[in-house]
Amino acid sequence: PALYKLEITPADDAAGDTASVRFGIREIRIDGTRILLNGEQIKLRGVSLHEELVPDGRTMPREERYRDVRDIKTLGFNALRTSHYTHDEALLDAADEIGLLVFEEIPVYWKLDYSSSHLRDTASAMLRDMIARDFNHPSVIMWSVGNEVPVENTDCDSLMRSLMKEARELDPSRPASYISCRFVIDETRKASDICCVNCYLGWYYGDE
Repeated sequence: PALYKLEITPADDAAGDTASVRFGIREIRIDGTRILLNGEQIKLRGVSLHEELVPDGRTMPREERYRDVRDIKTLGFNALRTSHYTHDEALLDAADEIGLLVFEEIPVYWKLDYSSSHLRDTASAMLRDMIARDFNHPSVIMWSVGNEVPVENTDCDSLMRSLMKEARELDPSRPASYISCRFVIDETRKASDICCVNCYLGWYYGDE
């Protein structure tokens, strides 16, 4: 990917305080059942990535995050999902440079009190923080607002719709969705831009 750096220094700033940001220019949009990157249809082949490594835990060295991205790219994948929470920004730096498309996610899971105003406020704050921090990373192509949530619960359905709406208001340039584990009974997915469904064939049921 082509990356650019913007630097801004106040003209009357004697101390030379400079703010800088790195960014890329690209377009991601949905056209019916197609995902278009810069106007061309793409097929996503990706992995879900957890932010843990022995013995570092989640304090993984920057070079290890770059190694992960290089390995994923070498295996032939073009995308990754930050399961199930925002990862260190070094991962996105690596994805920007090496060229992987990222689904970024906030940690809203199952077995929560979806009617709770505290939960809604916390999820909204996490979403705002994620988008504000990572808006300029061109590798990020979608905001995800939940993982395997029970959308048949009306409060959960309401929360997912509200968070996706907020994501689009904060960033109209990217699709918004959530990760479902409901193959059939999922009316909420009609409000999402991309249908994302988890299944565990060969793990919990079926075989490889």
